[in-house]
Amino acid sequence: MMNTGYIQNYYGTSKGKTTAALGLSFRALGKGFKILWVMFTKGKIIEMPTFYGEINTIKQRCTIDEFRIEQYGIKTVLYKSKLGASTRKILEDGWEFAKENINNNNYDMIVLDELNVVIDLGVLDLNDVVNTIKNKPKQMEIVITGRPEIKELIEISDLVTEMKEIKHYFKNNVLARNGIEY
Repeated sequence: MMNTGYIQNYYGTSKGKTTAALGLSFRALGKGFKILWVMFTKGKIIEMPTFYGEINTIKQRCTIDEFRIEQYGIKTVLYKSKLGASTRKILEDGWEFAKENINNNNYDMIVLDELNVVIDLGVLDLNDVVNTIKNKPKQMEIVITGRPEIKELIEISDLVTEMKEIKHYFKNNVLARNGIEY
């Protein structure tokens, strides 16, 4: 698709990291890119339809050859206290799946949604992640998202966007809204 793909990193405390990566993915899909999403914190709650609107859209409107999405999270928000052996294994399996697809050059774009969180929690070997992403196929675009700032990933990224919260309606007791936050 492209001669050179880059590494993009969307991180920070504000809403919009996954949404930005989705917008980029849909743009690329419209140009014929083959896309893989590996979601590290949004686990399978139920089969179709799912809790997450973006997953419904992709699974209902795209073939797996165009836009594949794989979930390697748990059914709740991921906290250090929930990092038992089974959760660690799920997240490690997700990274191995992503790594295999990066190394085998199976996609034009790979989005590693919430990878920063998994690294920050100490689940993955940072050197392995950095080396894999840094040595991606030349034309492949890699997109990384997640709240924490991971300096080593920022260093190897070609585009870095920090999403910083200025104002948020959650502070006025507005809960996550169906179709907007999930």
